[in-house]
Amino acid sequence: MFFFLLACSGEPPPVDTTGEDTDTTGEDTGSAIDPQYADGITLLSLDTETHADFGYQIATYGVTKDYAVSITTPQQDGTPRFHILSPAASTEARPVLVIMHGGAMDVDTKIPIGEKGRCTSAHGASFGEDYAANHQTGQLAARLGWVVIIPENSFCDAWVGMGGEDPYDTRHGGFALTTAAINYLRDGQDAVSSGDDLVLMGHSAGGRGATFFTVRSPAVSALIFDSGTSDVVRYYYEDGYTRNELRYLQDCLDHNLGGPPYDDKSTQAPSEFWPGYLDLGLVQALEGERLSVPVFHLHNSQDGTSPPIQHEDVPELLAAREAADGTPWFTFDANHSIPGHPQLPKSWSAGYSALQFAQGAQVAILEAESGKGDVGELVVENVMLNNAGVSASEAGTLVSIDLPAEATGSVSVVPVLFTDEAASGTLATVTLTDGISTTSVLLSAEVMPQAGDTIAVIARYIEDARLTLKSTGALTVTVELTGAGTVAADAFLIDW
Repeated sequence: MFFFLLACSGEPPPVDTTGEDTDTTGEDTGSAIDPQYADGITLLSLDTETHADFGYQIATYGVTKDYAVSITTPQQDGTPRFHILSPAASTEARPVLVIMHGGAMDVDTKIPIGEKGRCTSAHGASFGEDYAANHQTGQLAARLGWVVIIPENSFCDAWVGMGGEDPYDTRHGGFALTTAAINYLRDGQDAVSSGDDLVLMGHSAGGRGATFFTVRSPAVSALIFDSGTSDVVRYYYEDGYTRNELRYLQDCLDHNLGGPPYDDKSTQAPSEFWPGYLDLGLVQALEGERLSVPVFHLHNSQDGTSPPIQHEDVPELLAAREAADGTPWFTFDANHSIPGHPQLPKSWSAGYSALQFAQGAQVAILEAESGKGDVGELVVENVMLNNAGVSASEAGTLVSIDLPAEATGSVSVVPVLFTDEAASGTLATVTLTDGISTTSVLLSAEVMPQAGDTIAVIARYIEDARLTLKSTGALTVTVELTGAGTVAADAFLIDW
């Protein structure tokens, strides 16, 4: 069990352990959870049917009053909410993934909707409901036995708001809501036991929020940073650092953090508000030695919202930290235009590597085209890691690639292969060898995913296509086409 930064007040929420359905609202909840809690968490809805075949359910909760931290009224309207994807019931300790969405920053002095309309419950719900239903990495995590928490940010506070304790605006509650959701899970919701792995994942503005939360919360075990603003000080001061208007960004950060990072930019004299910037920016947190957990850093050189300039200093800082204390890190340029920003909500493949990394594995993402020249146009348009891969429809070697030399010991490989609707039967043989030992798998059209397939298909494919070999030397992975039908190879996901 992990124990969170802020202690929980009062007794833990009651959990019905009778095994009978509980219904105090007139609806069949299909669960043994009492939907009403005395200390401020209310079960608003529970979907036990949609994902039942895959072992998890989706619950939505509202925070109606203080719960472990001070959450007062929501920013503008409605009830602050969070979603939990979890096993229906389990006594096994589960890793926990918290997903913080983007679009969580606005100039909320423009009541009631802010300059960009991000200060309403409808805005938070648009992200929260979509992520709960469709976030590919979140769905994959739940399918693989994680508990996934998805808070909704209707506070437009960059995820830094402390609720009633916030020094700048007590209507801001992004940090407080996330804390309440984690504490609620820790206290035994849904009979799920939370393990030691508490991983924060943030997209865009949520990447900054996840950094802020990780720095200030010692229970966090890893940070997955996706397409956020790595250097928040440059974000504040530099035109061209993002396509957002500089005045708008400065107004937002002034309101969220109290003021600018420097009293005098020319001398870089820190202002009284500097501590907030030190924790919100990935670059600042690393430079200030504030961030001690492993970091999975994902960006995209074709991303106009979070362009390469935002990420150029991160690899050097992470490498220097590893040299000093051995803390693992991983950075990857997704370099695709579909989707351009962010990456993980629509990418099960990068998400799978992120989850493996967060649980202590060393990982590599090896793109298929790096091992073979162009052999034809990619037939699967929405391949997520890179929409320049290799494809073919005739028997023979599609791709053969040497794995990174550092991949040693017990090494696993998941080939990211796709096919089209017309394919049938056995299509490919994937082989992993070190020249002495060999392991292989036959993949059929019925197993191999198509672009846009459901996470159930993806999860089954990962189980069926994953190769593991205890290597004694350099490893090579080869894809041989054996049947009729087009196969596209995009990448190989490697962990050891």
